[in-house]
Order: sequence, then C-alpha cells, then structure tokens
Amino acid sequence: MAGAGCSDSVSPGKTELVANRQKWETQQLARYDFTLEMFCFCAIRGPIRVSVVNGAVVSAVELANGGPIDPTWVPSIEGLFDFVERGIADHALVLEVTYDPVMGYPRRIVYDRAANIADEEVTYQVANVVRTAAGNTAPPR
Repeated sequence: MAGAGCSDSVSPGKTELVANRQKWETQQLARYDFTLEMFCFCAIRGPIRVSVVNGAVVSAVELANGGPIDPTWVPSIEGLFDFVERGIADHALVLEVTYDPVMGYPRRIVYDRAANIADEEVTYQVANVVRTAAGNTAPPR
C-alpha cells in the first residue's frame, strides 16, 4: 500500500509544535494575560493586552488608547498553536515560529500561505504572558 507510513512521519515543524504545546500545557494556566502584536493587512493596530479564561479570549484592549477590541478577532495562545498546526498541514509557503524556551508558547509567528495570494501574510508577536487570579479577569460586558 503506497504511502502507508506517511501518517507516522512527523516533520521538524510538527515535532517542535508538539513539544512546545506540551510544554505550554504543563503550565496549566486556566487564566492568563499576554501582549499581542499583529502585523498584517488588518484593522487591529498596535499592541493589545489579551485576557484568556479556559482557552477563550474574554477581553482585548488596545494598549495605546485603552479601546476595547472584539475578542472574536483575537487569538488565544491555544489559538496560535492551532494556527501553526494549520500552517504546517497546509504546507504554508512561509511558516517561521519561535517558541518561548521556558513556557513553550509561540513568541513569534511569521506566516505567508502562498506566493499568489495577496494580503494574507501575518506576523504575530507574543510577550508578557502572566497567570492571572480568578478575580483579575472579567468577561466583556
């Protein structure tokens, strides 16, 4: 049967992803905040502070002016891992990921799906990841 062993093979990008996702999951952060910068052809500008509860973004605020951002447009760190996984599966033209050596989260993702698609390129930068207490993160109103 041709290709039978393909499901067992793991690319170096997938190996790094799995190892760092496991490192992240061992942190057991049910609630955390982080700073995210997205460089893309998109509406979100500047760094934003993101609050996450149980893997879901519950609030996002633009740091420059304190303005709220719709959380549905902002990935959690778990969402960034999923994004990297999709990029690997889709054989993205460019997918460069730098992981935090201690906590495992993606610190920087540079992505370009294909050369013939305009304006889908994105770079994510993550910083200042901190565990938050139960009372420190409130869902948006």
